[in-house]
Amino acid sequence: MGGFSVYFYKDIYTEENLTKMGLSERQIKAVMYVKEKEKITNKKYQELNMVSKRTATRDLEDLVKRNIIEQIGITGKGTEYVPRGAKGVRKGPERRQTTHKGLAKGSNDQSRQKLLLNP
Repeated sequence: MGGFSVYFYKDIYTEENLTKMGLSERQIKAVMYVKEKEKITNKKYQELNMVSKRTATRDLEDLVKRNIIEQIGITGKGTEYVPRGAKGVRKGPERRQTTHKGLAKGSNDQSRQKLLLNP
């Protein structure tokens, strides 16, 4: 008869497991930092790994896609990354990205005019 094994890990985010998941050295360093400090920002990631803003953004987005960390906030200085499923995590205020005209993405001048005419 066949069987199967079940393994329970107390902490699945060990350096060894993160390496097996295919994370880069920078990403592993960031996950270890998040485990200790409970959050990281793009700026802190840049400082920790001595990388550009773009590289930090790309690496952090990959960690979010892998469900290792979650992003709190949409863009800008208030954005933080925290352990996935962290208890008591506050969801930051949802901010919409704006275009150069000050309109929220996906909106148009007509809907703005309607709002101005019908307050």
